[in-house]
Amino acid sequence: QLQRELSFSTLIGQTILQGQIDALCPMPAIHGAATGETATGETAASGDNNAASGSSGATEMAGTLVVDYKTGQPGEGRTPEEAAQTYRLQMASYALAASRLRPGPVRVVLAYLGGDDPVEVRQEFSVADIPALENEIQSVIDSMADGDFPPIAEFDLHQCPWCTGGLNGARLCIHADQAASV
Repeated sequence: QLQRELSFSTLIGQTILQGQIDALCPMPAIHGAATGETATGETAASGDNNAASGSSGATEMAGTLVVDYKTGQPGEGRTPEEAAQTYRLQMASYALAASRLRPGPVRVVLAYLGGDDPVEVRQEFSVADIPALENEIQSVIDSMADGDFPPIAEFDLHQCPWCTGGLNGARLCIHADQAASV
């Protein structure tokens, strides 16, 4: 069943990770299908590594689909995959939370809806990937606990206004110019 705006809390070490997933649903594997439908309703060809494939004709649960809707585009001059690196930690957090809600593999889709043509970036996480995701997130938590907040080169006009640690929040991030004057 599709769940929208799903709030989650999950424990990583001694830290509670909280967030909200735009859309989460079971992801069926439709074996024998030549195409798979994407999060924006487009069809991905079977030659696409991210499309469903197989030969038995049976439907079985393949894991969980997480969709994070983005209102803009990946960014001028950047491929969707390069832009997705900005959201790597967010995607890892969603995959970890989803795998704890519904054990199994997870596909996280960034669905950029701005512009004339929707753009999707998909990241697949197998069951074997989940411990590494937890370690990656724990490493970031440890760095934060140690006070490791390196100055950023520039504020992201699309992300910083929404971030509770950014300009309109706790102001945990500082600009490289500000760091030089400290």
